[in-house]
Amino acid sequence: MSKKCIIFDLDGTIVDSMPILRSFVEHEGLLLDERDISALRDLPAGEALGRLGIGMWKLPYFAWRFRGYFRESLPKAVLISGIEEAVRRLYDEGHTLGVLTTNSRSNAIAVLERGGIGSRFSFVKSERNTFGKSKALRRIVNGYAMKPETVWYVGDEVRDMVAAREAGLRSLAVTWGFNSEKALRAANPDEIISRPDDLESVISRVIPN
Repeated sequence: MSKKCIIFDLDGTIVDSMPILRSFVEHEGLLLDERDISALRDLPAGEALGRLGIGMWKLPYFAWRFRGYFRESLPKAVLISGIEEAVRRLYDEGHTLGVLTTNSRSNAIAVLERGGIGSRFSFVKSERNTFGKSKALRRIVNGYAMKPETVWYVGDEVRDMVAAREAGLRSLAVTWGFNSEKALRAANPDEIISRPDDLESVISRVIPN
């Protein structure tokens, strides 16, 4: 089996951040019902912000505020059901695992370690530019001298799929996070899965070009 590098997004992909995100939105004075949330899941991040009346120029501020709110909510942060076992299987297969998140590195490390999988990751990187993940992915690939065709980026948002494509990497969309399956399929990921159990089988069967 060819060995690969799998880079994960954090919020919504490894960590069930939706309850914290909903609480944060209410804390910021944006009251949403289930119908509102369902509609937002069908939209890329920029369009979702527009629906909420938040200009793109405010995004760095809200991202900064969320990182602080997440830090205060760490005791409530839990891993996605089944992701712990999936990560361990990928690690045991000999793949290199990493994290690239717009959350803070300290938040990411804290929740991974508490979930018992921190030691499985070779690196944890934070990119403060919410739409700068493609550049961050290129830096990781170049810094670790990886072959792009052997690297996957796993995420739950349309912007994650766009970032992977722009960086020349394979993209794997997961439907249990923020964006809906409809929105993710429209972003044309290389693969899409609905259960953590499918991670290993999908990544293992794809042979690098």
